[in-house]
Amino acid sequence: GSGFQPVVFHMGLDALEFAKTATIDAAVIDIHLPDINGLVLSQKLREALGPDIAIIVLSGDTSMQTLKSLPHVGATYFFSKPVHAAQLIERLQSLVAPR
Repeated sequence: GSGFQPVVFHMGLDALEFAKTATIDAAVIDIHLPDINGLVLSQKLREALGPDIAIIVLSGDTSMQTLKSLPHVGATYFFSKPVHAAQLIERLQSLVAPR
């Protein structure tokens, strides 16, 4: 496989709680979540994780408003949907330092 062990959350706040206690290498966030905006989640994760953990944001929304907000919420990289798994894994591998 890709060498990654994904932990999937359907609710952003659950992911945030997990990230506060677990050691993670990267976060992949959809902007449209049932409970919290993914951009808000990205900002909260960046605060919780510090500057070095990769945060990749996914969305079908490629408006300038969304794209311009990405640096402000600590996103490392943006993928527009549909996302090809191989591209996502390749990007993760380039962003996550091997241990």
